[in-house]
Amino acid sequence: MITKPILSSKTTIARTIAWLNLHGLPVLPVAPLQDSEQFPLIRNGKADHSKPAFTGKNPSYLDANGKPHLLPHRQYQTQLPKQSEIDRWFRNSSNGIMTMGGWGGIYWIDIDVKRYSSRQYCDRAVLNWLDRYPILNQTLIEKTHSGGWRFAVKCPIDPGFTNFRFHHGPKHVGELLGFGRLTVLAPTIGPSGNPYESIQRVEPILIESFGAIGIQTTQKPKVVRQFDKGNYSIASNGVPHLTQVVCCSVQRILSGVNVYGDRSYCLLVAALELYGWVNWTQRMGFSIAGDPDSLLLETAQRMEVESDRIQRILKGQHLDSCVPAIYQAAGQEATLGRWGRSNLFTA
Repeated sequence: MITKPILSSKTTIARTIAWLNLHGLPVLPVAPLQDSEQFPLIRNGKADHSKPAFTGKNPSYLDANGKPHLLPHRQYQTQLPKQSEIDRWFRNSSNGIMTMGGWGGIYWIDIDVKRYSSRQYCDRAVLNWLDRYPILNQTLIEKTHSGGWRFAVKCPIDPGFTNFRFHHGPKHVGELLGFGRLTVLAPTIGPSGNPYESIQRVEPILIESFGAIGIQTTQKPKVVRQFDKGNYSIASNGVPHLTQVVCCSVQRILSGVNVYGDRSYCLLVAALELYGWVNWTQRMGFSIAGDPDSLLLETAQRMEVESDRIQRILKGQHLDSCVPAIYQAAGQEATLGRWGRSNLFTA
């Protein structure tokens, strides 16, 4: 059982950079909190002096002379920064460090201390969660500057939600930081003046789904109107295509992005999702365009994988019985909701 921080005195920016580079994750800087009067937030061209532009949590850096700069970061959702950029960002030792979720299939589980009446209650809830799912004691764990917790895990299924609660609890306790979401890491000094601390910096464990570790969405179940083929017709834009309904991570894979740092595993995840939707739509009596085999061949070409390797990757897989990721994670109603929200059908 994890009970206290370790490595906090030895965790340096250089070590964190090395760890991120080793795991193929983007290295991004974060400047310390700056005075809102001197550096106010700019909204619609106007300065809001009640809020700082540099929050101590957003991509930014102090240059060698101590001047703060905001860092546009969207490009790093799909490409890693150059070493020359990293060298420039970290010339000033006051800068902290952060990374971005989604890379390598890694999600950051952020448990907010502010969701609890005290830090002690937060710690108690987390330790109770670890007792229920002891495998989490083997993954990367950090404490935030405010006393919250952060865990890193790998998951092949896009959960489709950010705000979460524990299965055994009734309230919102944190966020899942996936594709495009930012997470600050140790040994950054947070806005409170306290550092982020490393509990254990190890390889993030692989989980089957977030439901398998007791995490579920805070959204209330929606009453989904069942599709009746007699009352619904295909919209004017025609039959939906597989690429429009697969989960976000598979959409990125189909575009050639090596999401998980393993091209074979990417193709396997894509195949299970593509065939999952084909199986589900056939059972529901819906029509869907696109051929999984053709899409996998195109993806293999984009990833520079030999086409005959696909058969070896899929050998032994039960493609006729797999289901979409959203069905596995949240069930039939959520899958119908995804289908309906795509606006491909009209009443």
